[in-house]
Amino acid sequence: MLSTLLILADAEREDPAILTRPLAPPIFIAGLPRSGTTFLHGLLAEDPANRAPRIWEAIYPYPWHRAAGFGAGRRKAQLQLRFFARLSPGIGSLHPIEADSPQECIEFTRHVFRSPRFDDAYRVPSYRAWLDASGHDEGYQFHARFLRHLQARARRRDAGS
Repeated sequence: MLSTLLILADAEREDPAILTRPLAPPIFIAGLPRSGTTFLHGLLAEDPANRAPRIWEAIYPYPWHRAAGFGAGRRKAQLQLRFFARLSPGIGSLHPIEADSPQECIEFTRHVFRSPRFDDAYRVPSYRAWLDASGHDEGYQFHARFLRHLQARARRRDAGS
């Protein structure tokens, strides 16, 4: 997570306009766990008019950056997910995870420790209490920042094509 924060800061130094460009209006999907939100997210992501960030992008927003590590990108994320599936048999039937699956905001907000991801994975009641007391504003501000980076990256790729 720290290397991703440093990579984003690097990209912002290179292109300060990333942080000021308008963000495409997001679609928010909210619901209780196991209520079909992941299915709905995947369904909406199938529409070419919707740009859903993918799991591999949440892990490696700039895979070619020197700090991302050797082999960073879609393929490395898929290997990491396969390893995770071996450690957690049956996870795929509960929550499908592939490198190209659409990613939810909890993966983006974890970079600034404003995500239920840590309490979900590690059962840390003191963290959950802190998160509930401190709120999610900083997490969603970072989420917008992260999405701006993905937009800027896509814009650069389109300009180079």
